[in-house]
Formats: sequence, structure tokens, C-alpha cells
Amino acid sequence: MKIMKIMTMIVAAELYGYFIFITKQSFVIKIIERDVYLKVLFEII
Repeated sequence: MKIMKIMTMIVAAELYGYFIFITKQSFVIKIIERDVYLKVLFEII
């Protein structure tokens, strides 16, 4: 019974994390683009 409760919590946490990922996806992409831009800049230098 306790294992089932833990599993449910894990699934709920994953769904919640996925929801946050969807809502903040553009924000994450902007961070990734910035990191790539900085890497390219450092490679040129």
C-alpha cells in the first residue's frame, strides 16, 4: 500500500514537472540559445 502511494507521488511529480516544462519551454529555449551564443562567441575569441 505504501509503495503504491510513493509510485503515485512520483508520477504526479513527473506530470507536474512536465507541465512546468511546457509552460516554461520558451524560457528554457532562450537559455539554451544564450548558452550556444556564448559558446560560439568564446570559440571565435
